[in-house]
Amino acid sequence: MRKHEVIEIDSKKFTVSELRVKDLLSVIRGEDGRLGAVTVSEVVRKATEVLPLAVDCPVEELKGLAPSELEAVWEAFKRVNAVFFRVAGALGLTGVLEDLKNSAVRVFSTLYFSSLSAATDRASGSMDTATS
Repeated sequence: MRKHEVIEIDSKKFTVSELRVKDLLSVIRGEDGRLGAVTVSEVVRKATEVLPLAVDCPVEELKGLAPSELEAVWEAFKRVNAVFFRVAGALGLTGVLEDLKNSAVRVFSTLYFSSLSAATDRASGSMDTATS
């Protein structure tokens, strides 16, 4: 039975689910089928595709979370997928795990900073102030 964990952020409940082997492999396999043979951009793209399988929250809604709230989602993800992380470590796939962690950080950072850039964008396009 797949593991699930419900976390609450600002009175909203999120269910974080354990990924199936095929979902995890789709993130860490390259086009040629080799484990860990993926580029960073591929991992980010694939992780974005798999994210809805891990969290019952649309990616757009994740953009509204604070970094500390995203960290809570990541920590829950690590807990429910602990067996995968242990087995991958035992198989010597620590580099792949590091790439997976870094890609998750990139995905979450991209979500966070893309929402920031929209909020801080100025109509004038310039922050110069006139002086007299």
